[in-house]
Amino acid sequence: MAVLVLTPVQQIAKYPSLPITADAIDAAFTAAGADFADGAEFTLTGQEIVIIQNTNVAAKTVTVTSYADPMNRTGDITAYSVGAAEFAILPQFQPLGWANPSGKLHMAANAADVKFLVLRLAS
Repeated sequence: MAVLVLTPVQQIAKYPSLPITADAIDAAFTAAGADFADGAEFTLTGQEIVIIQNTNVAAKTVTVTSYADPMNRTGDITAYSVGAAEFAILPQFQPLGWANPSGKLHMAANAADVKFLVLRLAS
């Protein structure tokens, strides 16, 4: 088993070239998959928003791991419940207090059919 590495999807520029062609702004969710117990992560810059989709017919949970800030504070989001067929949008986490020593935000779902989308916001 291995940690699922998520690739953020870059939001298009605030003033994109027009016209916007087909598929140019599509984004796909990534299922937690068979290794869901190992979690998922991505490099956290502070410009990301994570959208979670529960495709199951029952509520599922997601945990986001925090890391000690300079004052040694932590604040994990533990077993946040996402209802059946619902979406959740996580806060825009900053690296300080959330990025692990490798600079990544780590999340874990309790089911293989929970899906993640990491959207990196345009500057």
